[in-house]
Amino acid sequence: MERNKTFILDLERKQVNQEISKIGYSSYRSDQIWHSIYKELVSDFDEIHTIPKSLIVDLKNEYLFNPIDLVMKDHSKDKSTDKYLWKLQDNEFIENGSFYIFSRNKFLKLKNRLHGKITHFEMPKESIFELDEKEDFRIISKLI
Repeated sequence: MERNKTFILDLERKQVNQEISKIGYSSYRSDQIWHSIYKELVSDFDEIHTIPKSLIVDLKNEYLFNPIDLVMKDHSKDKSTDKYLWKLQDNEFIENGSFYIFSRNKFLKLKNRLHGKITHFEMPKESIFELDEKEDFRIISKLI
């Protein structure tokens, strides 16, 4: 199993500065990273265009930007439903189909993911499947 990496978003500005200095870069690079994450609202290290590619590689080796990775996306035969398989940092797959969708700007401003118009969508019982293994996703994709 891959070693656990630190989420870059969990670090305070001072910590980012210390970490960047520790891997051999000038402190102004940490300012560029901070600005890209919290002002430009990038969602991936590759979207930071003000730092050298070597630093992007180092960041990817040491830190995670997102806690989950999209492994597979599939569509129902009638194209009415998209199905997603997500992999967590610990190599486990998400079984729960619940997602909280919110604006990053509002979250950073309000420091709360719950804001604005809040609603839910209850899926019909016949569309709910248990996903325990990656193979379950493949099987279910064929059924839909």
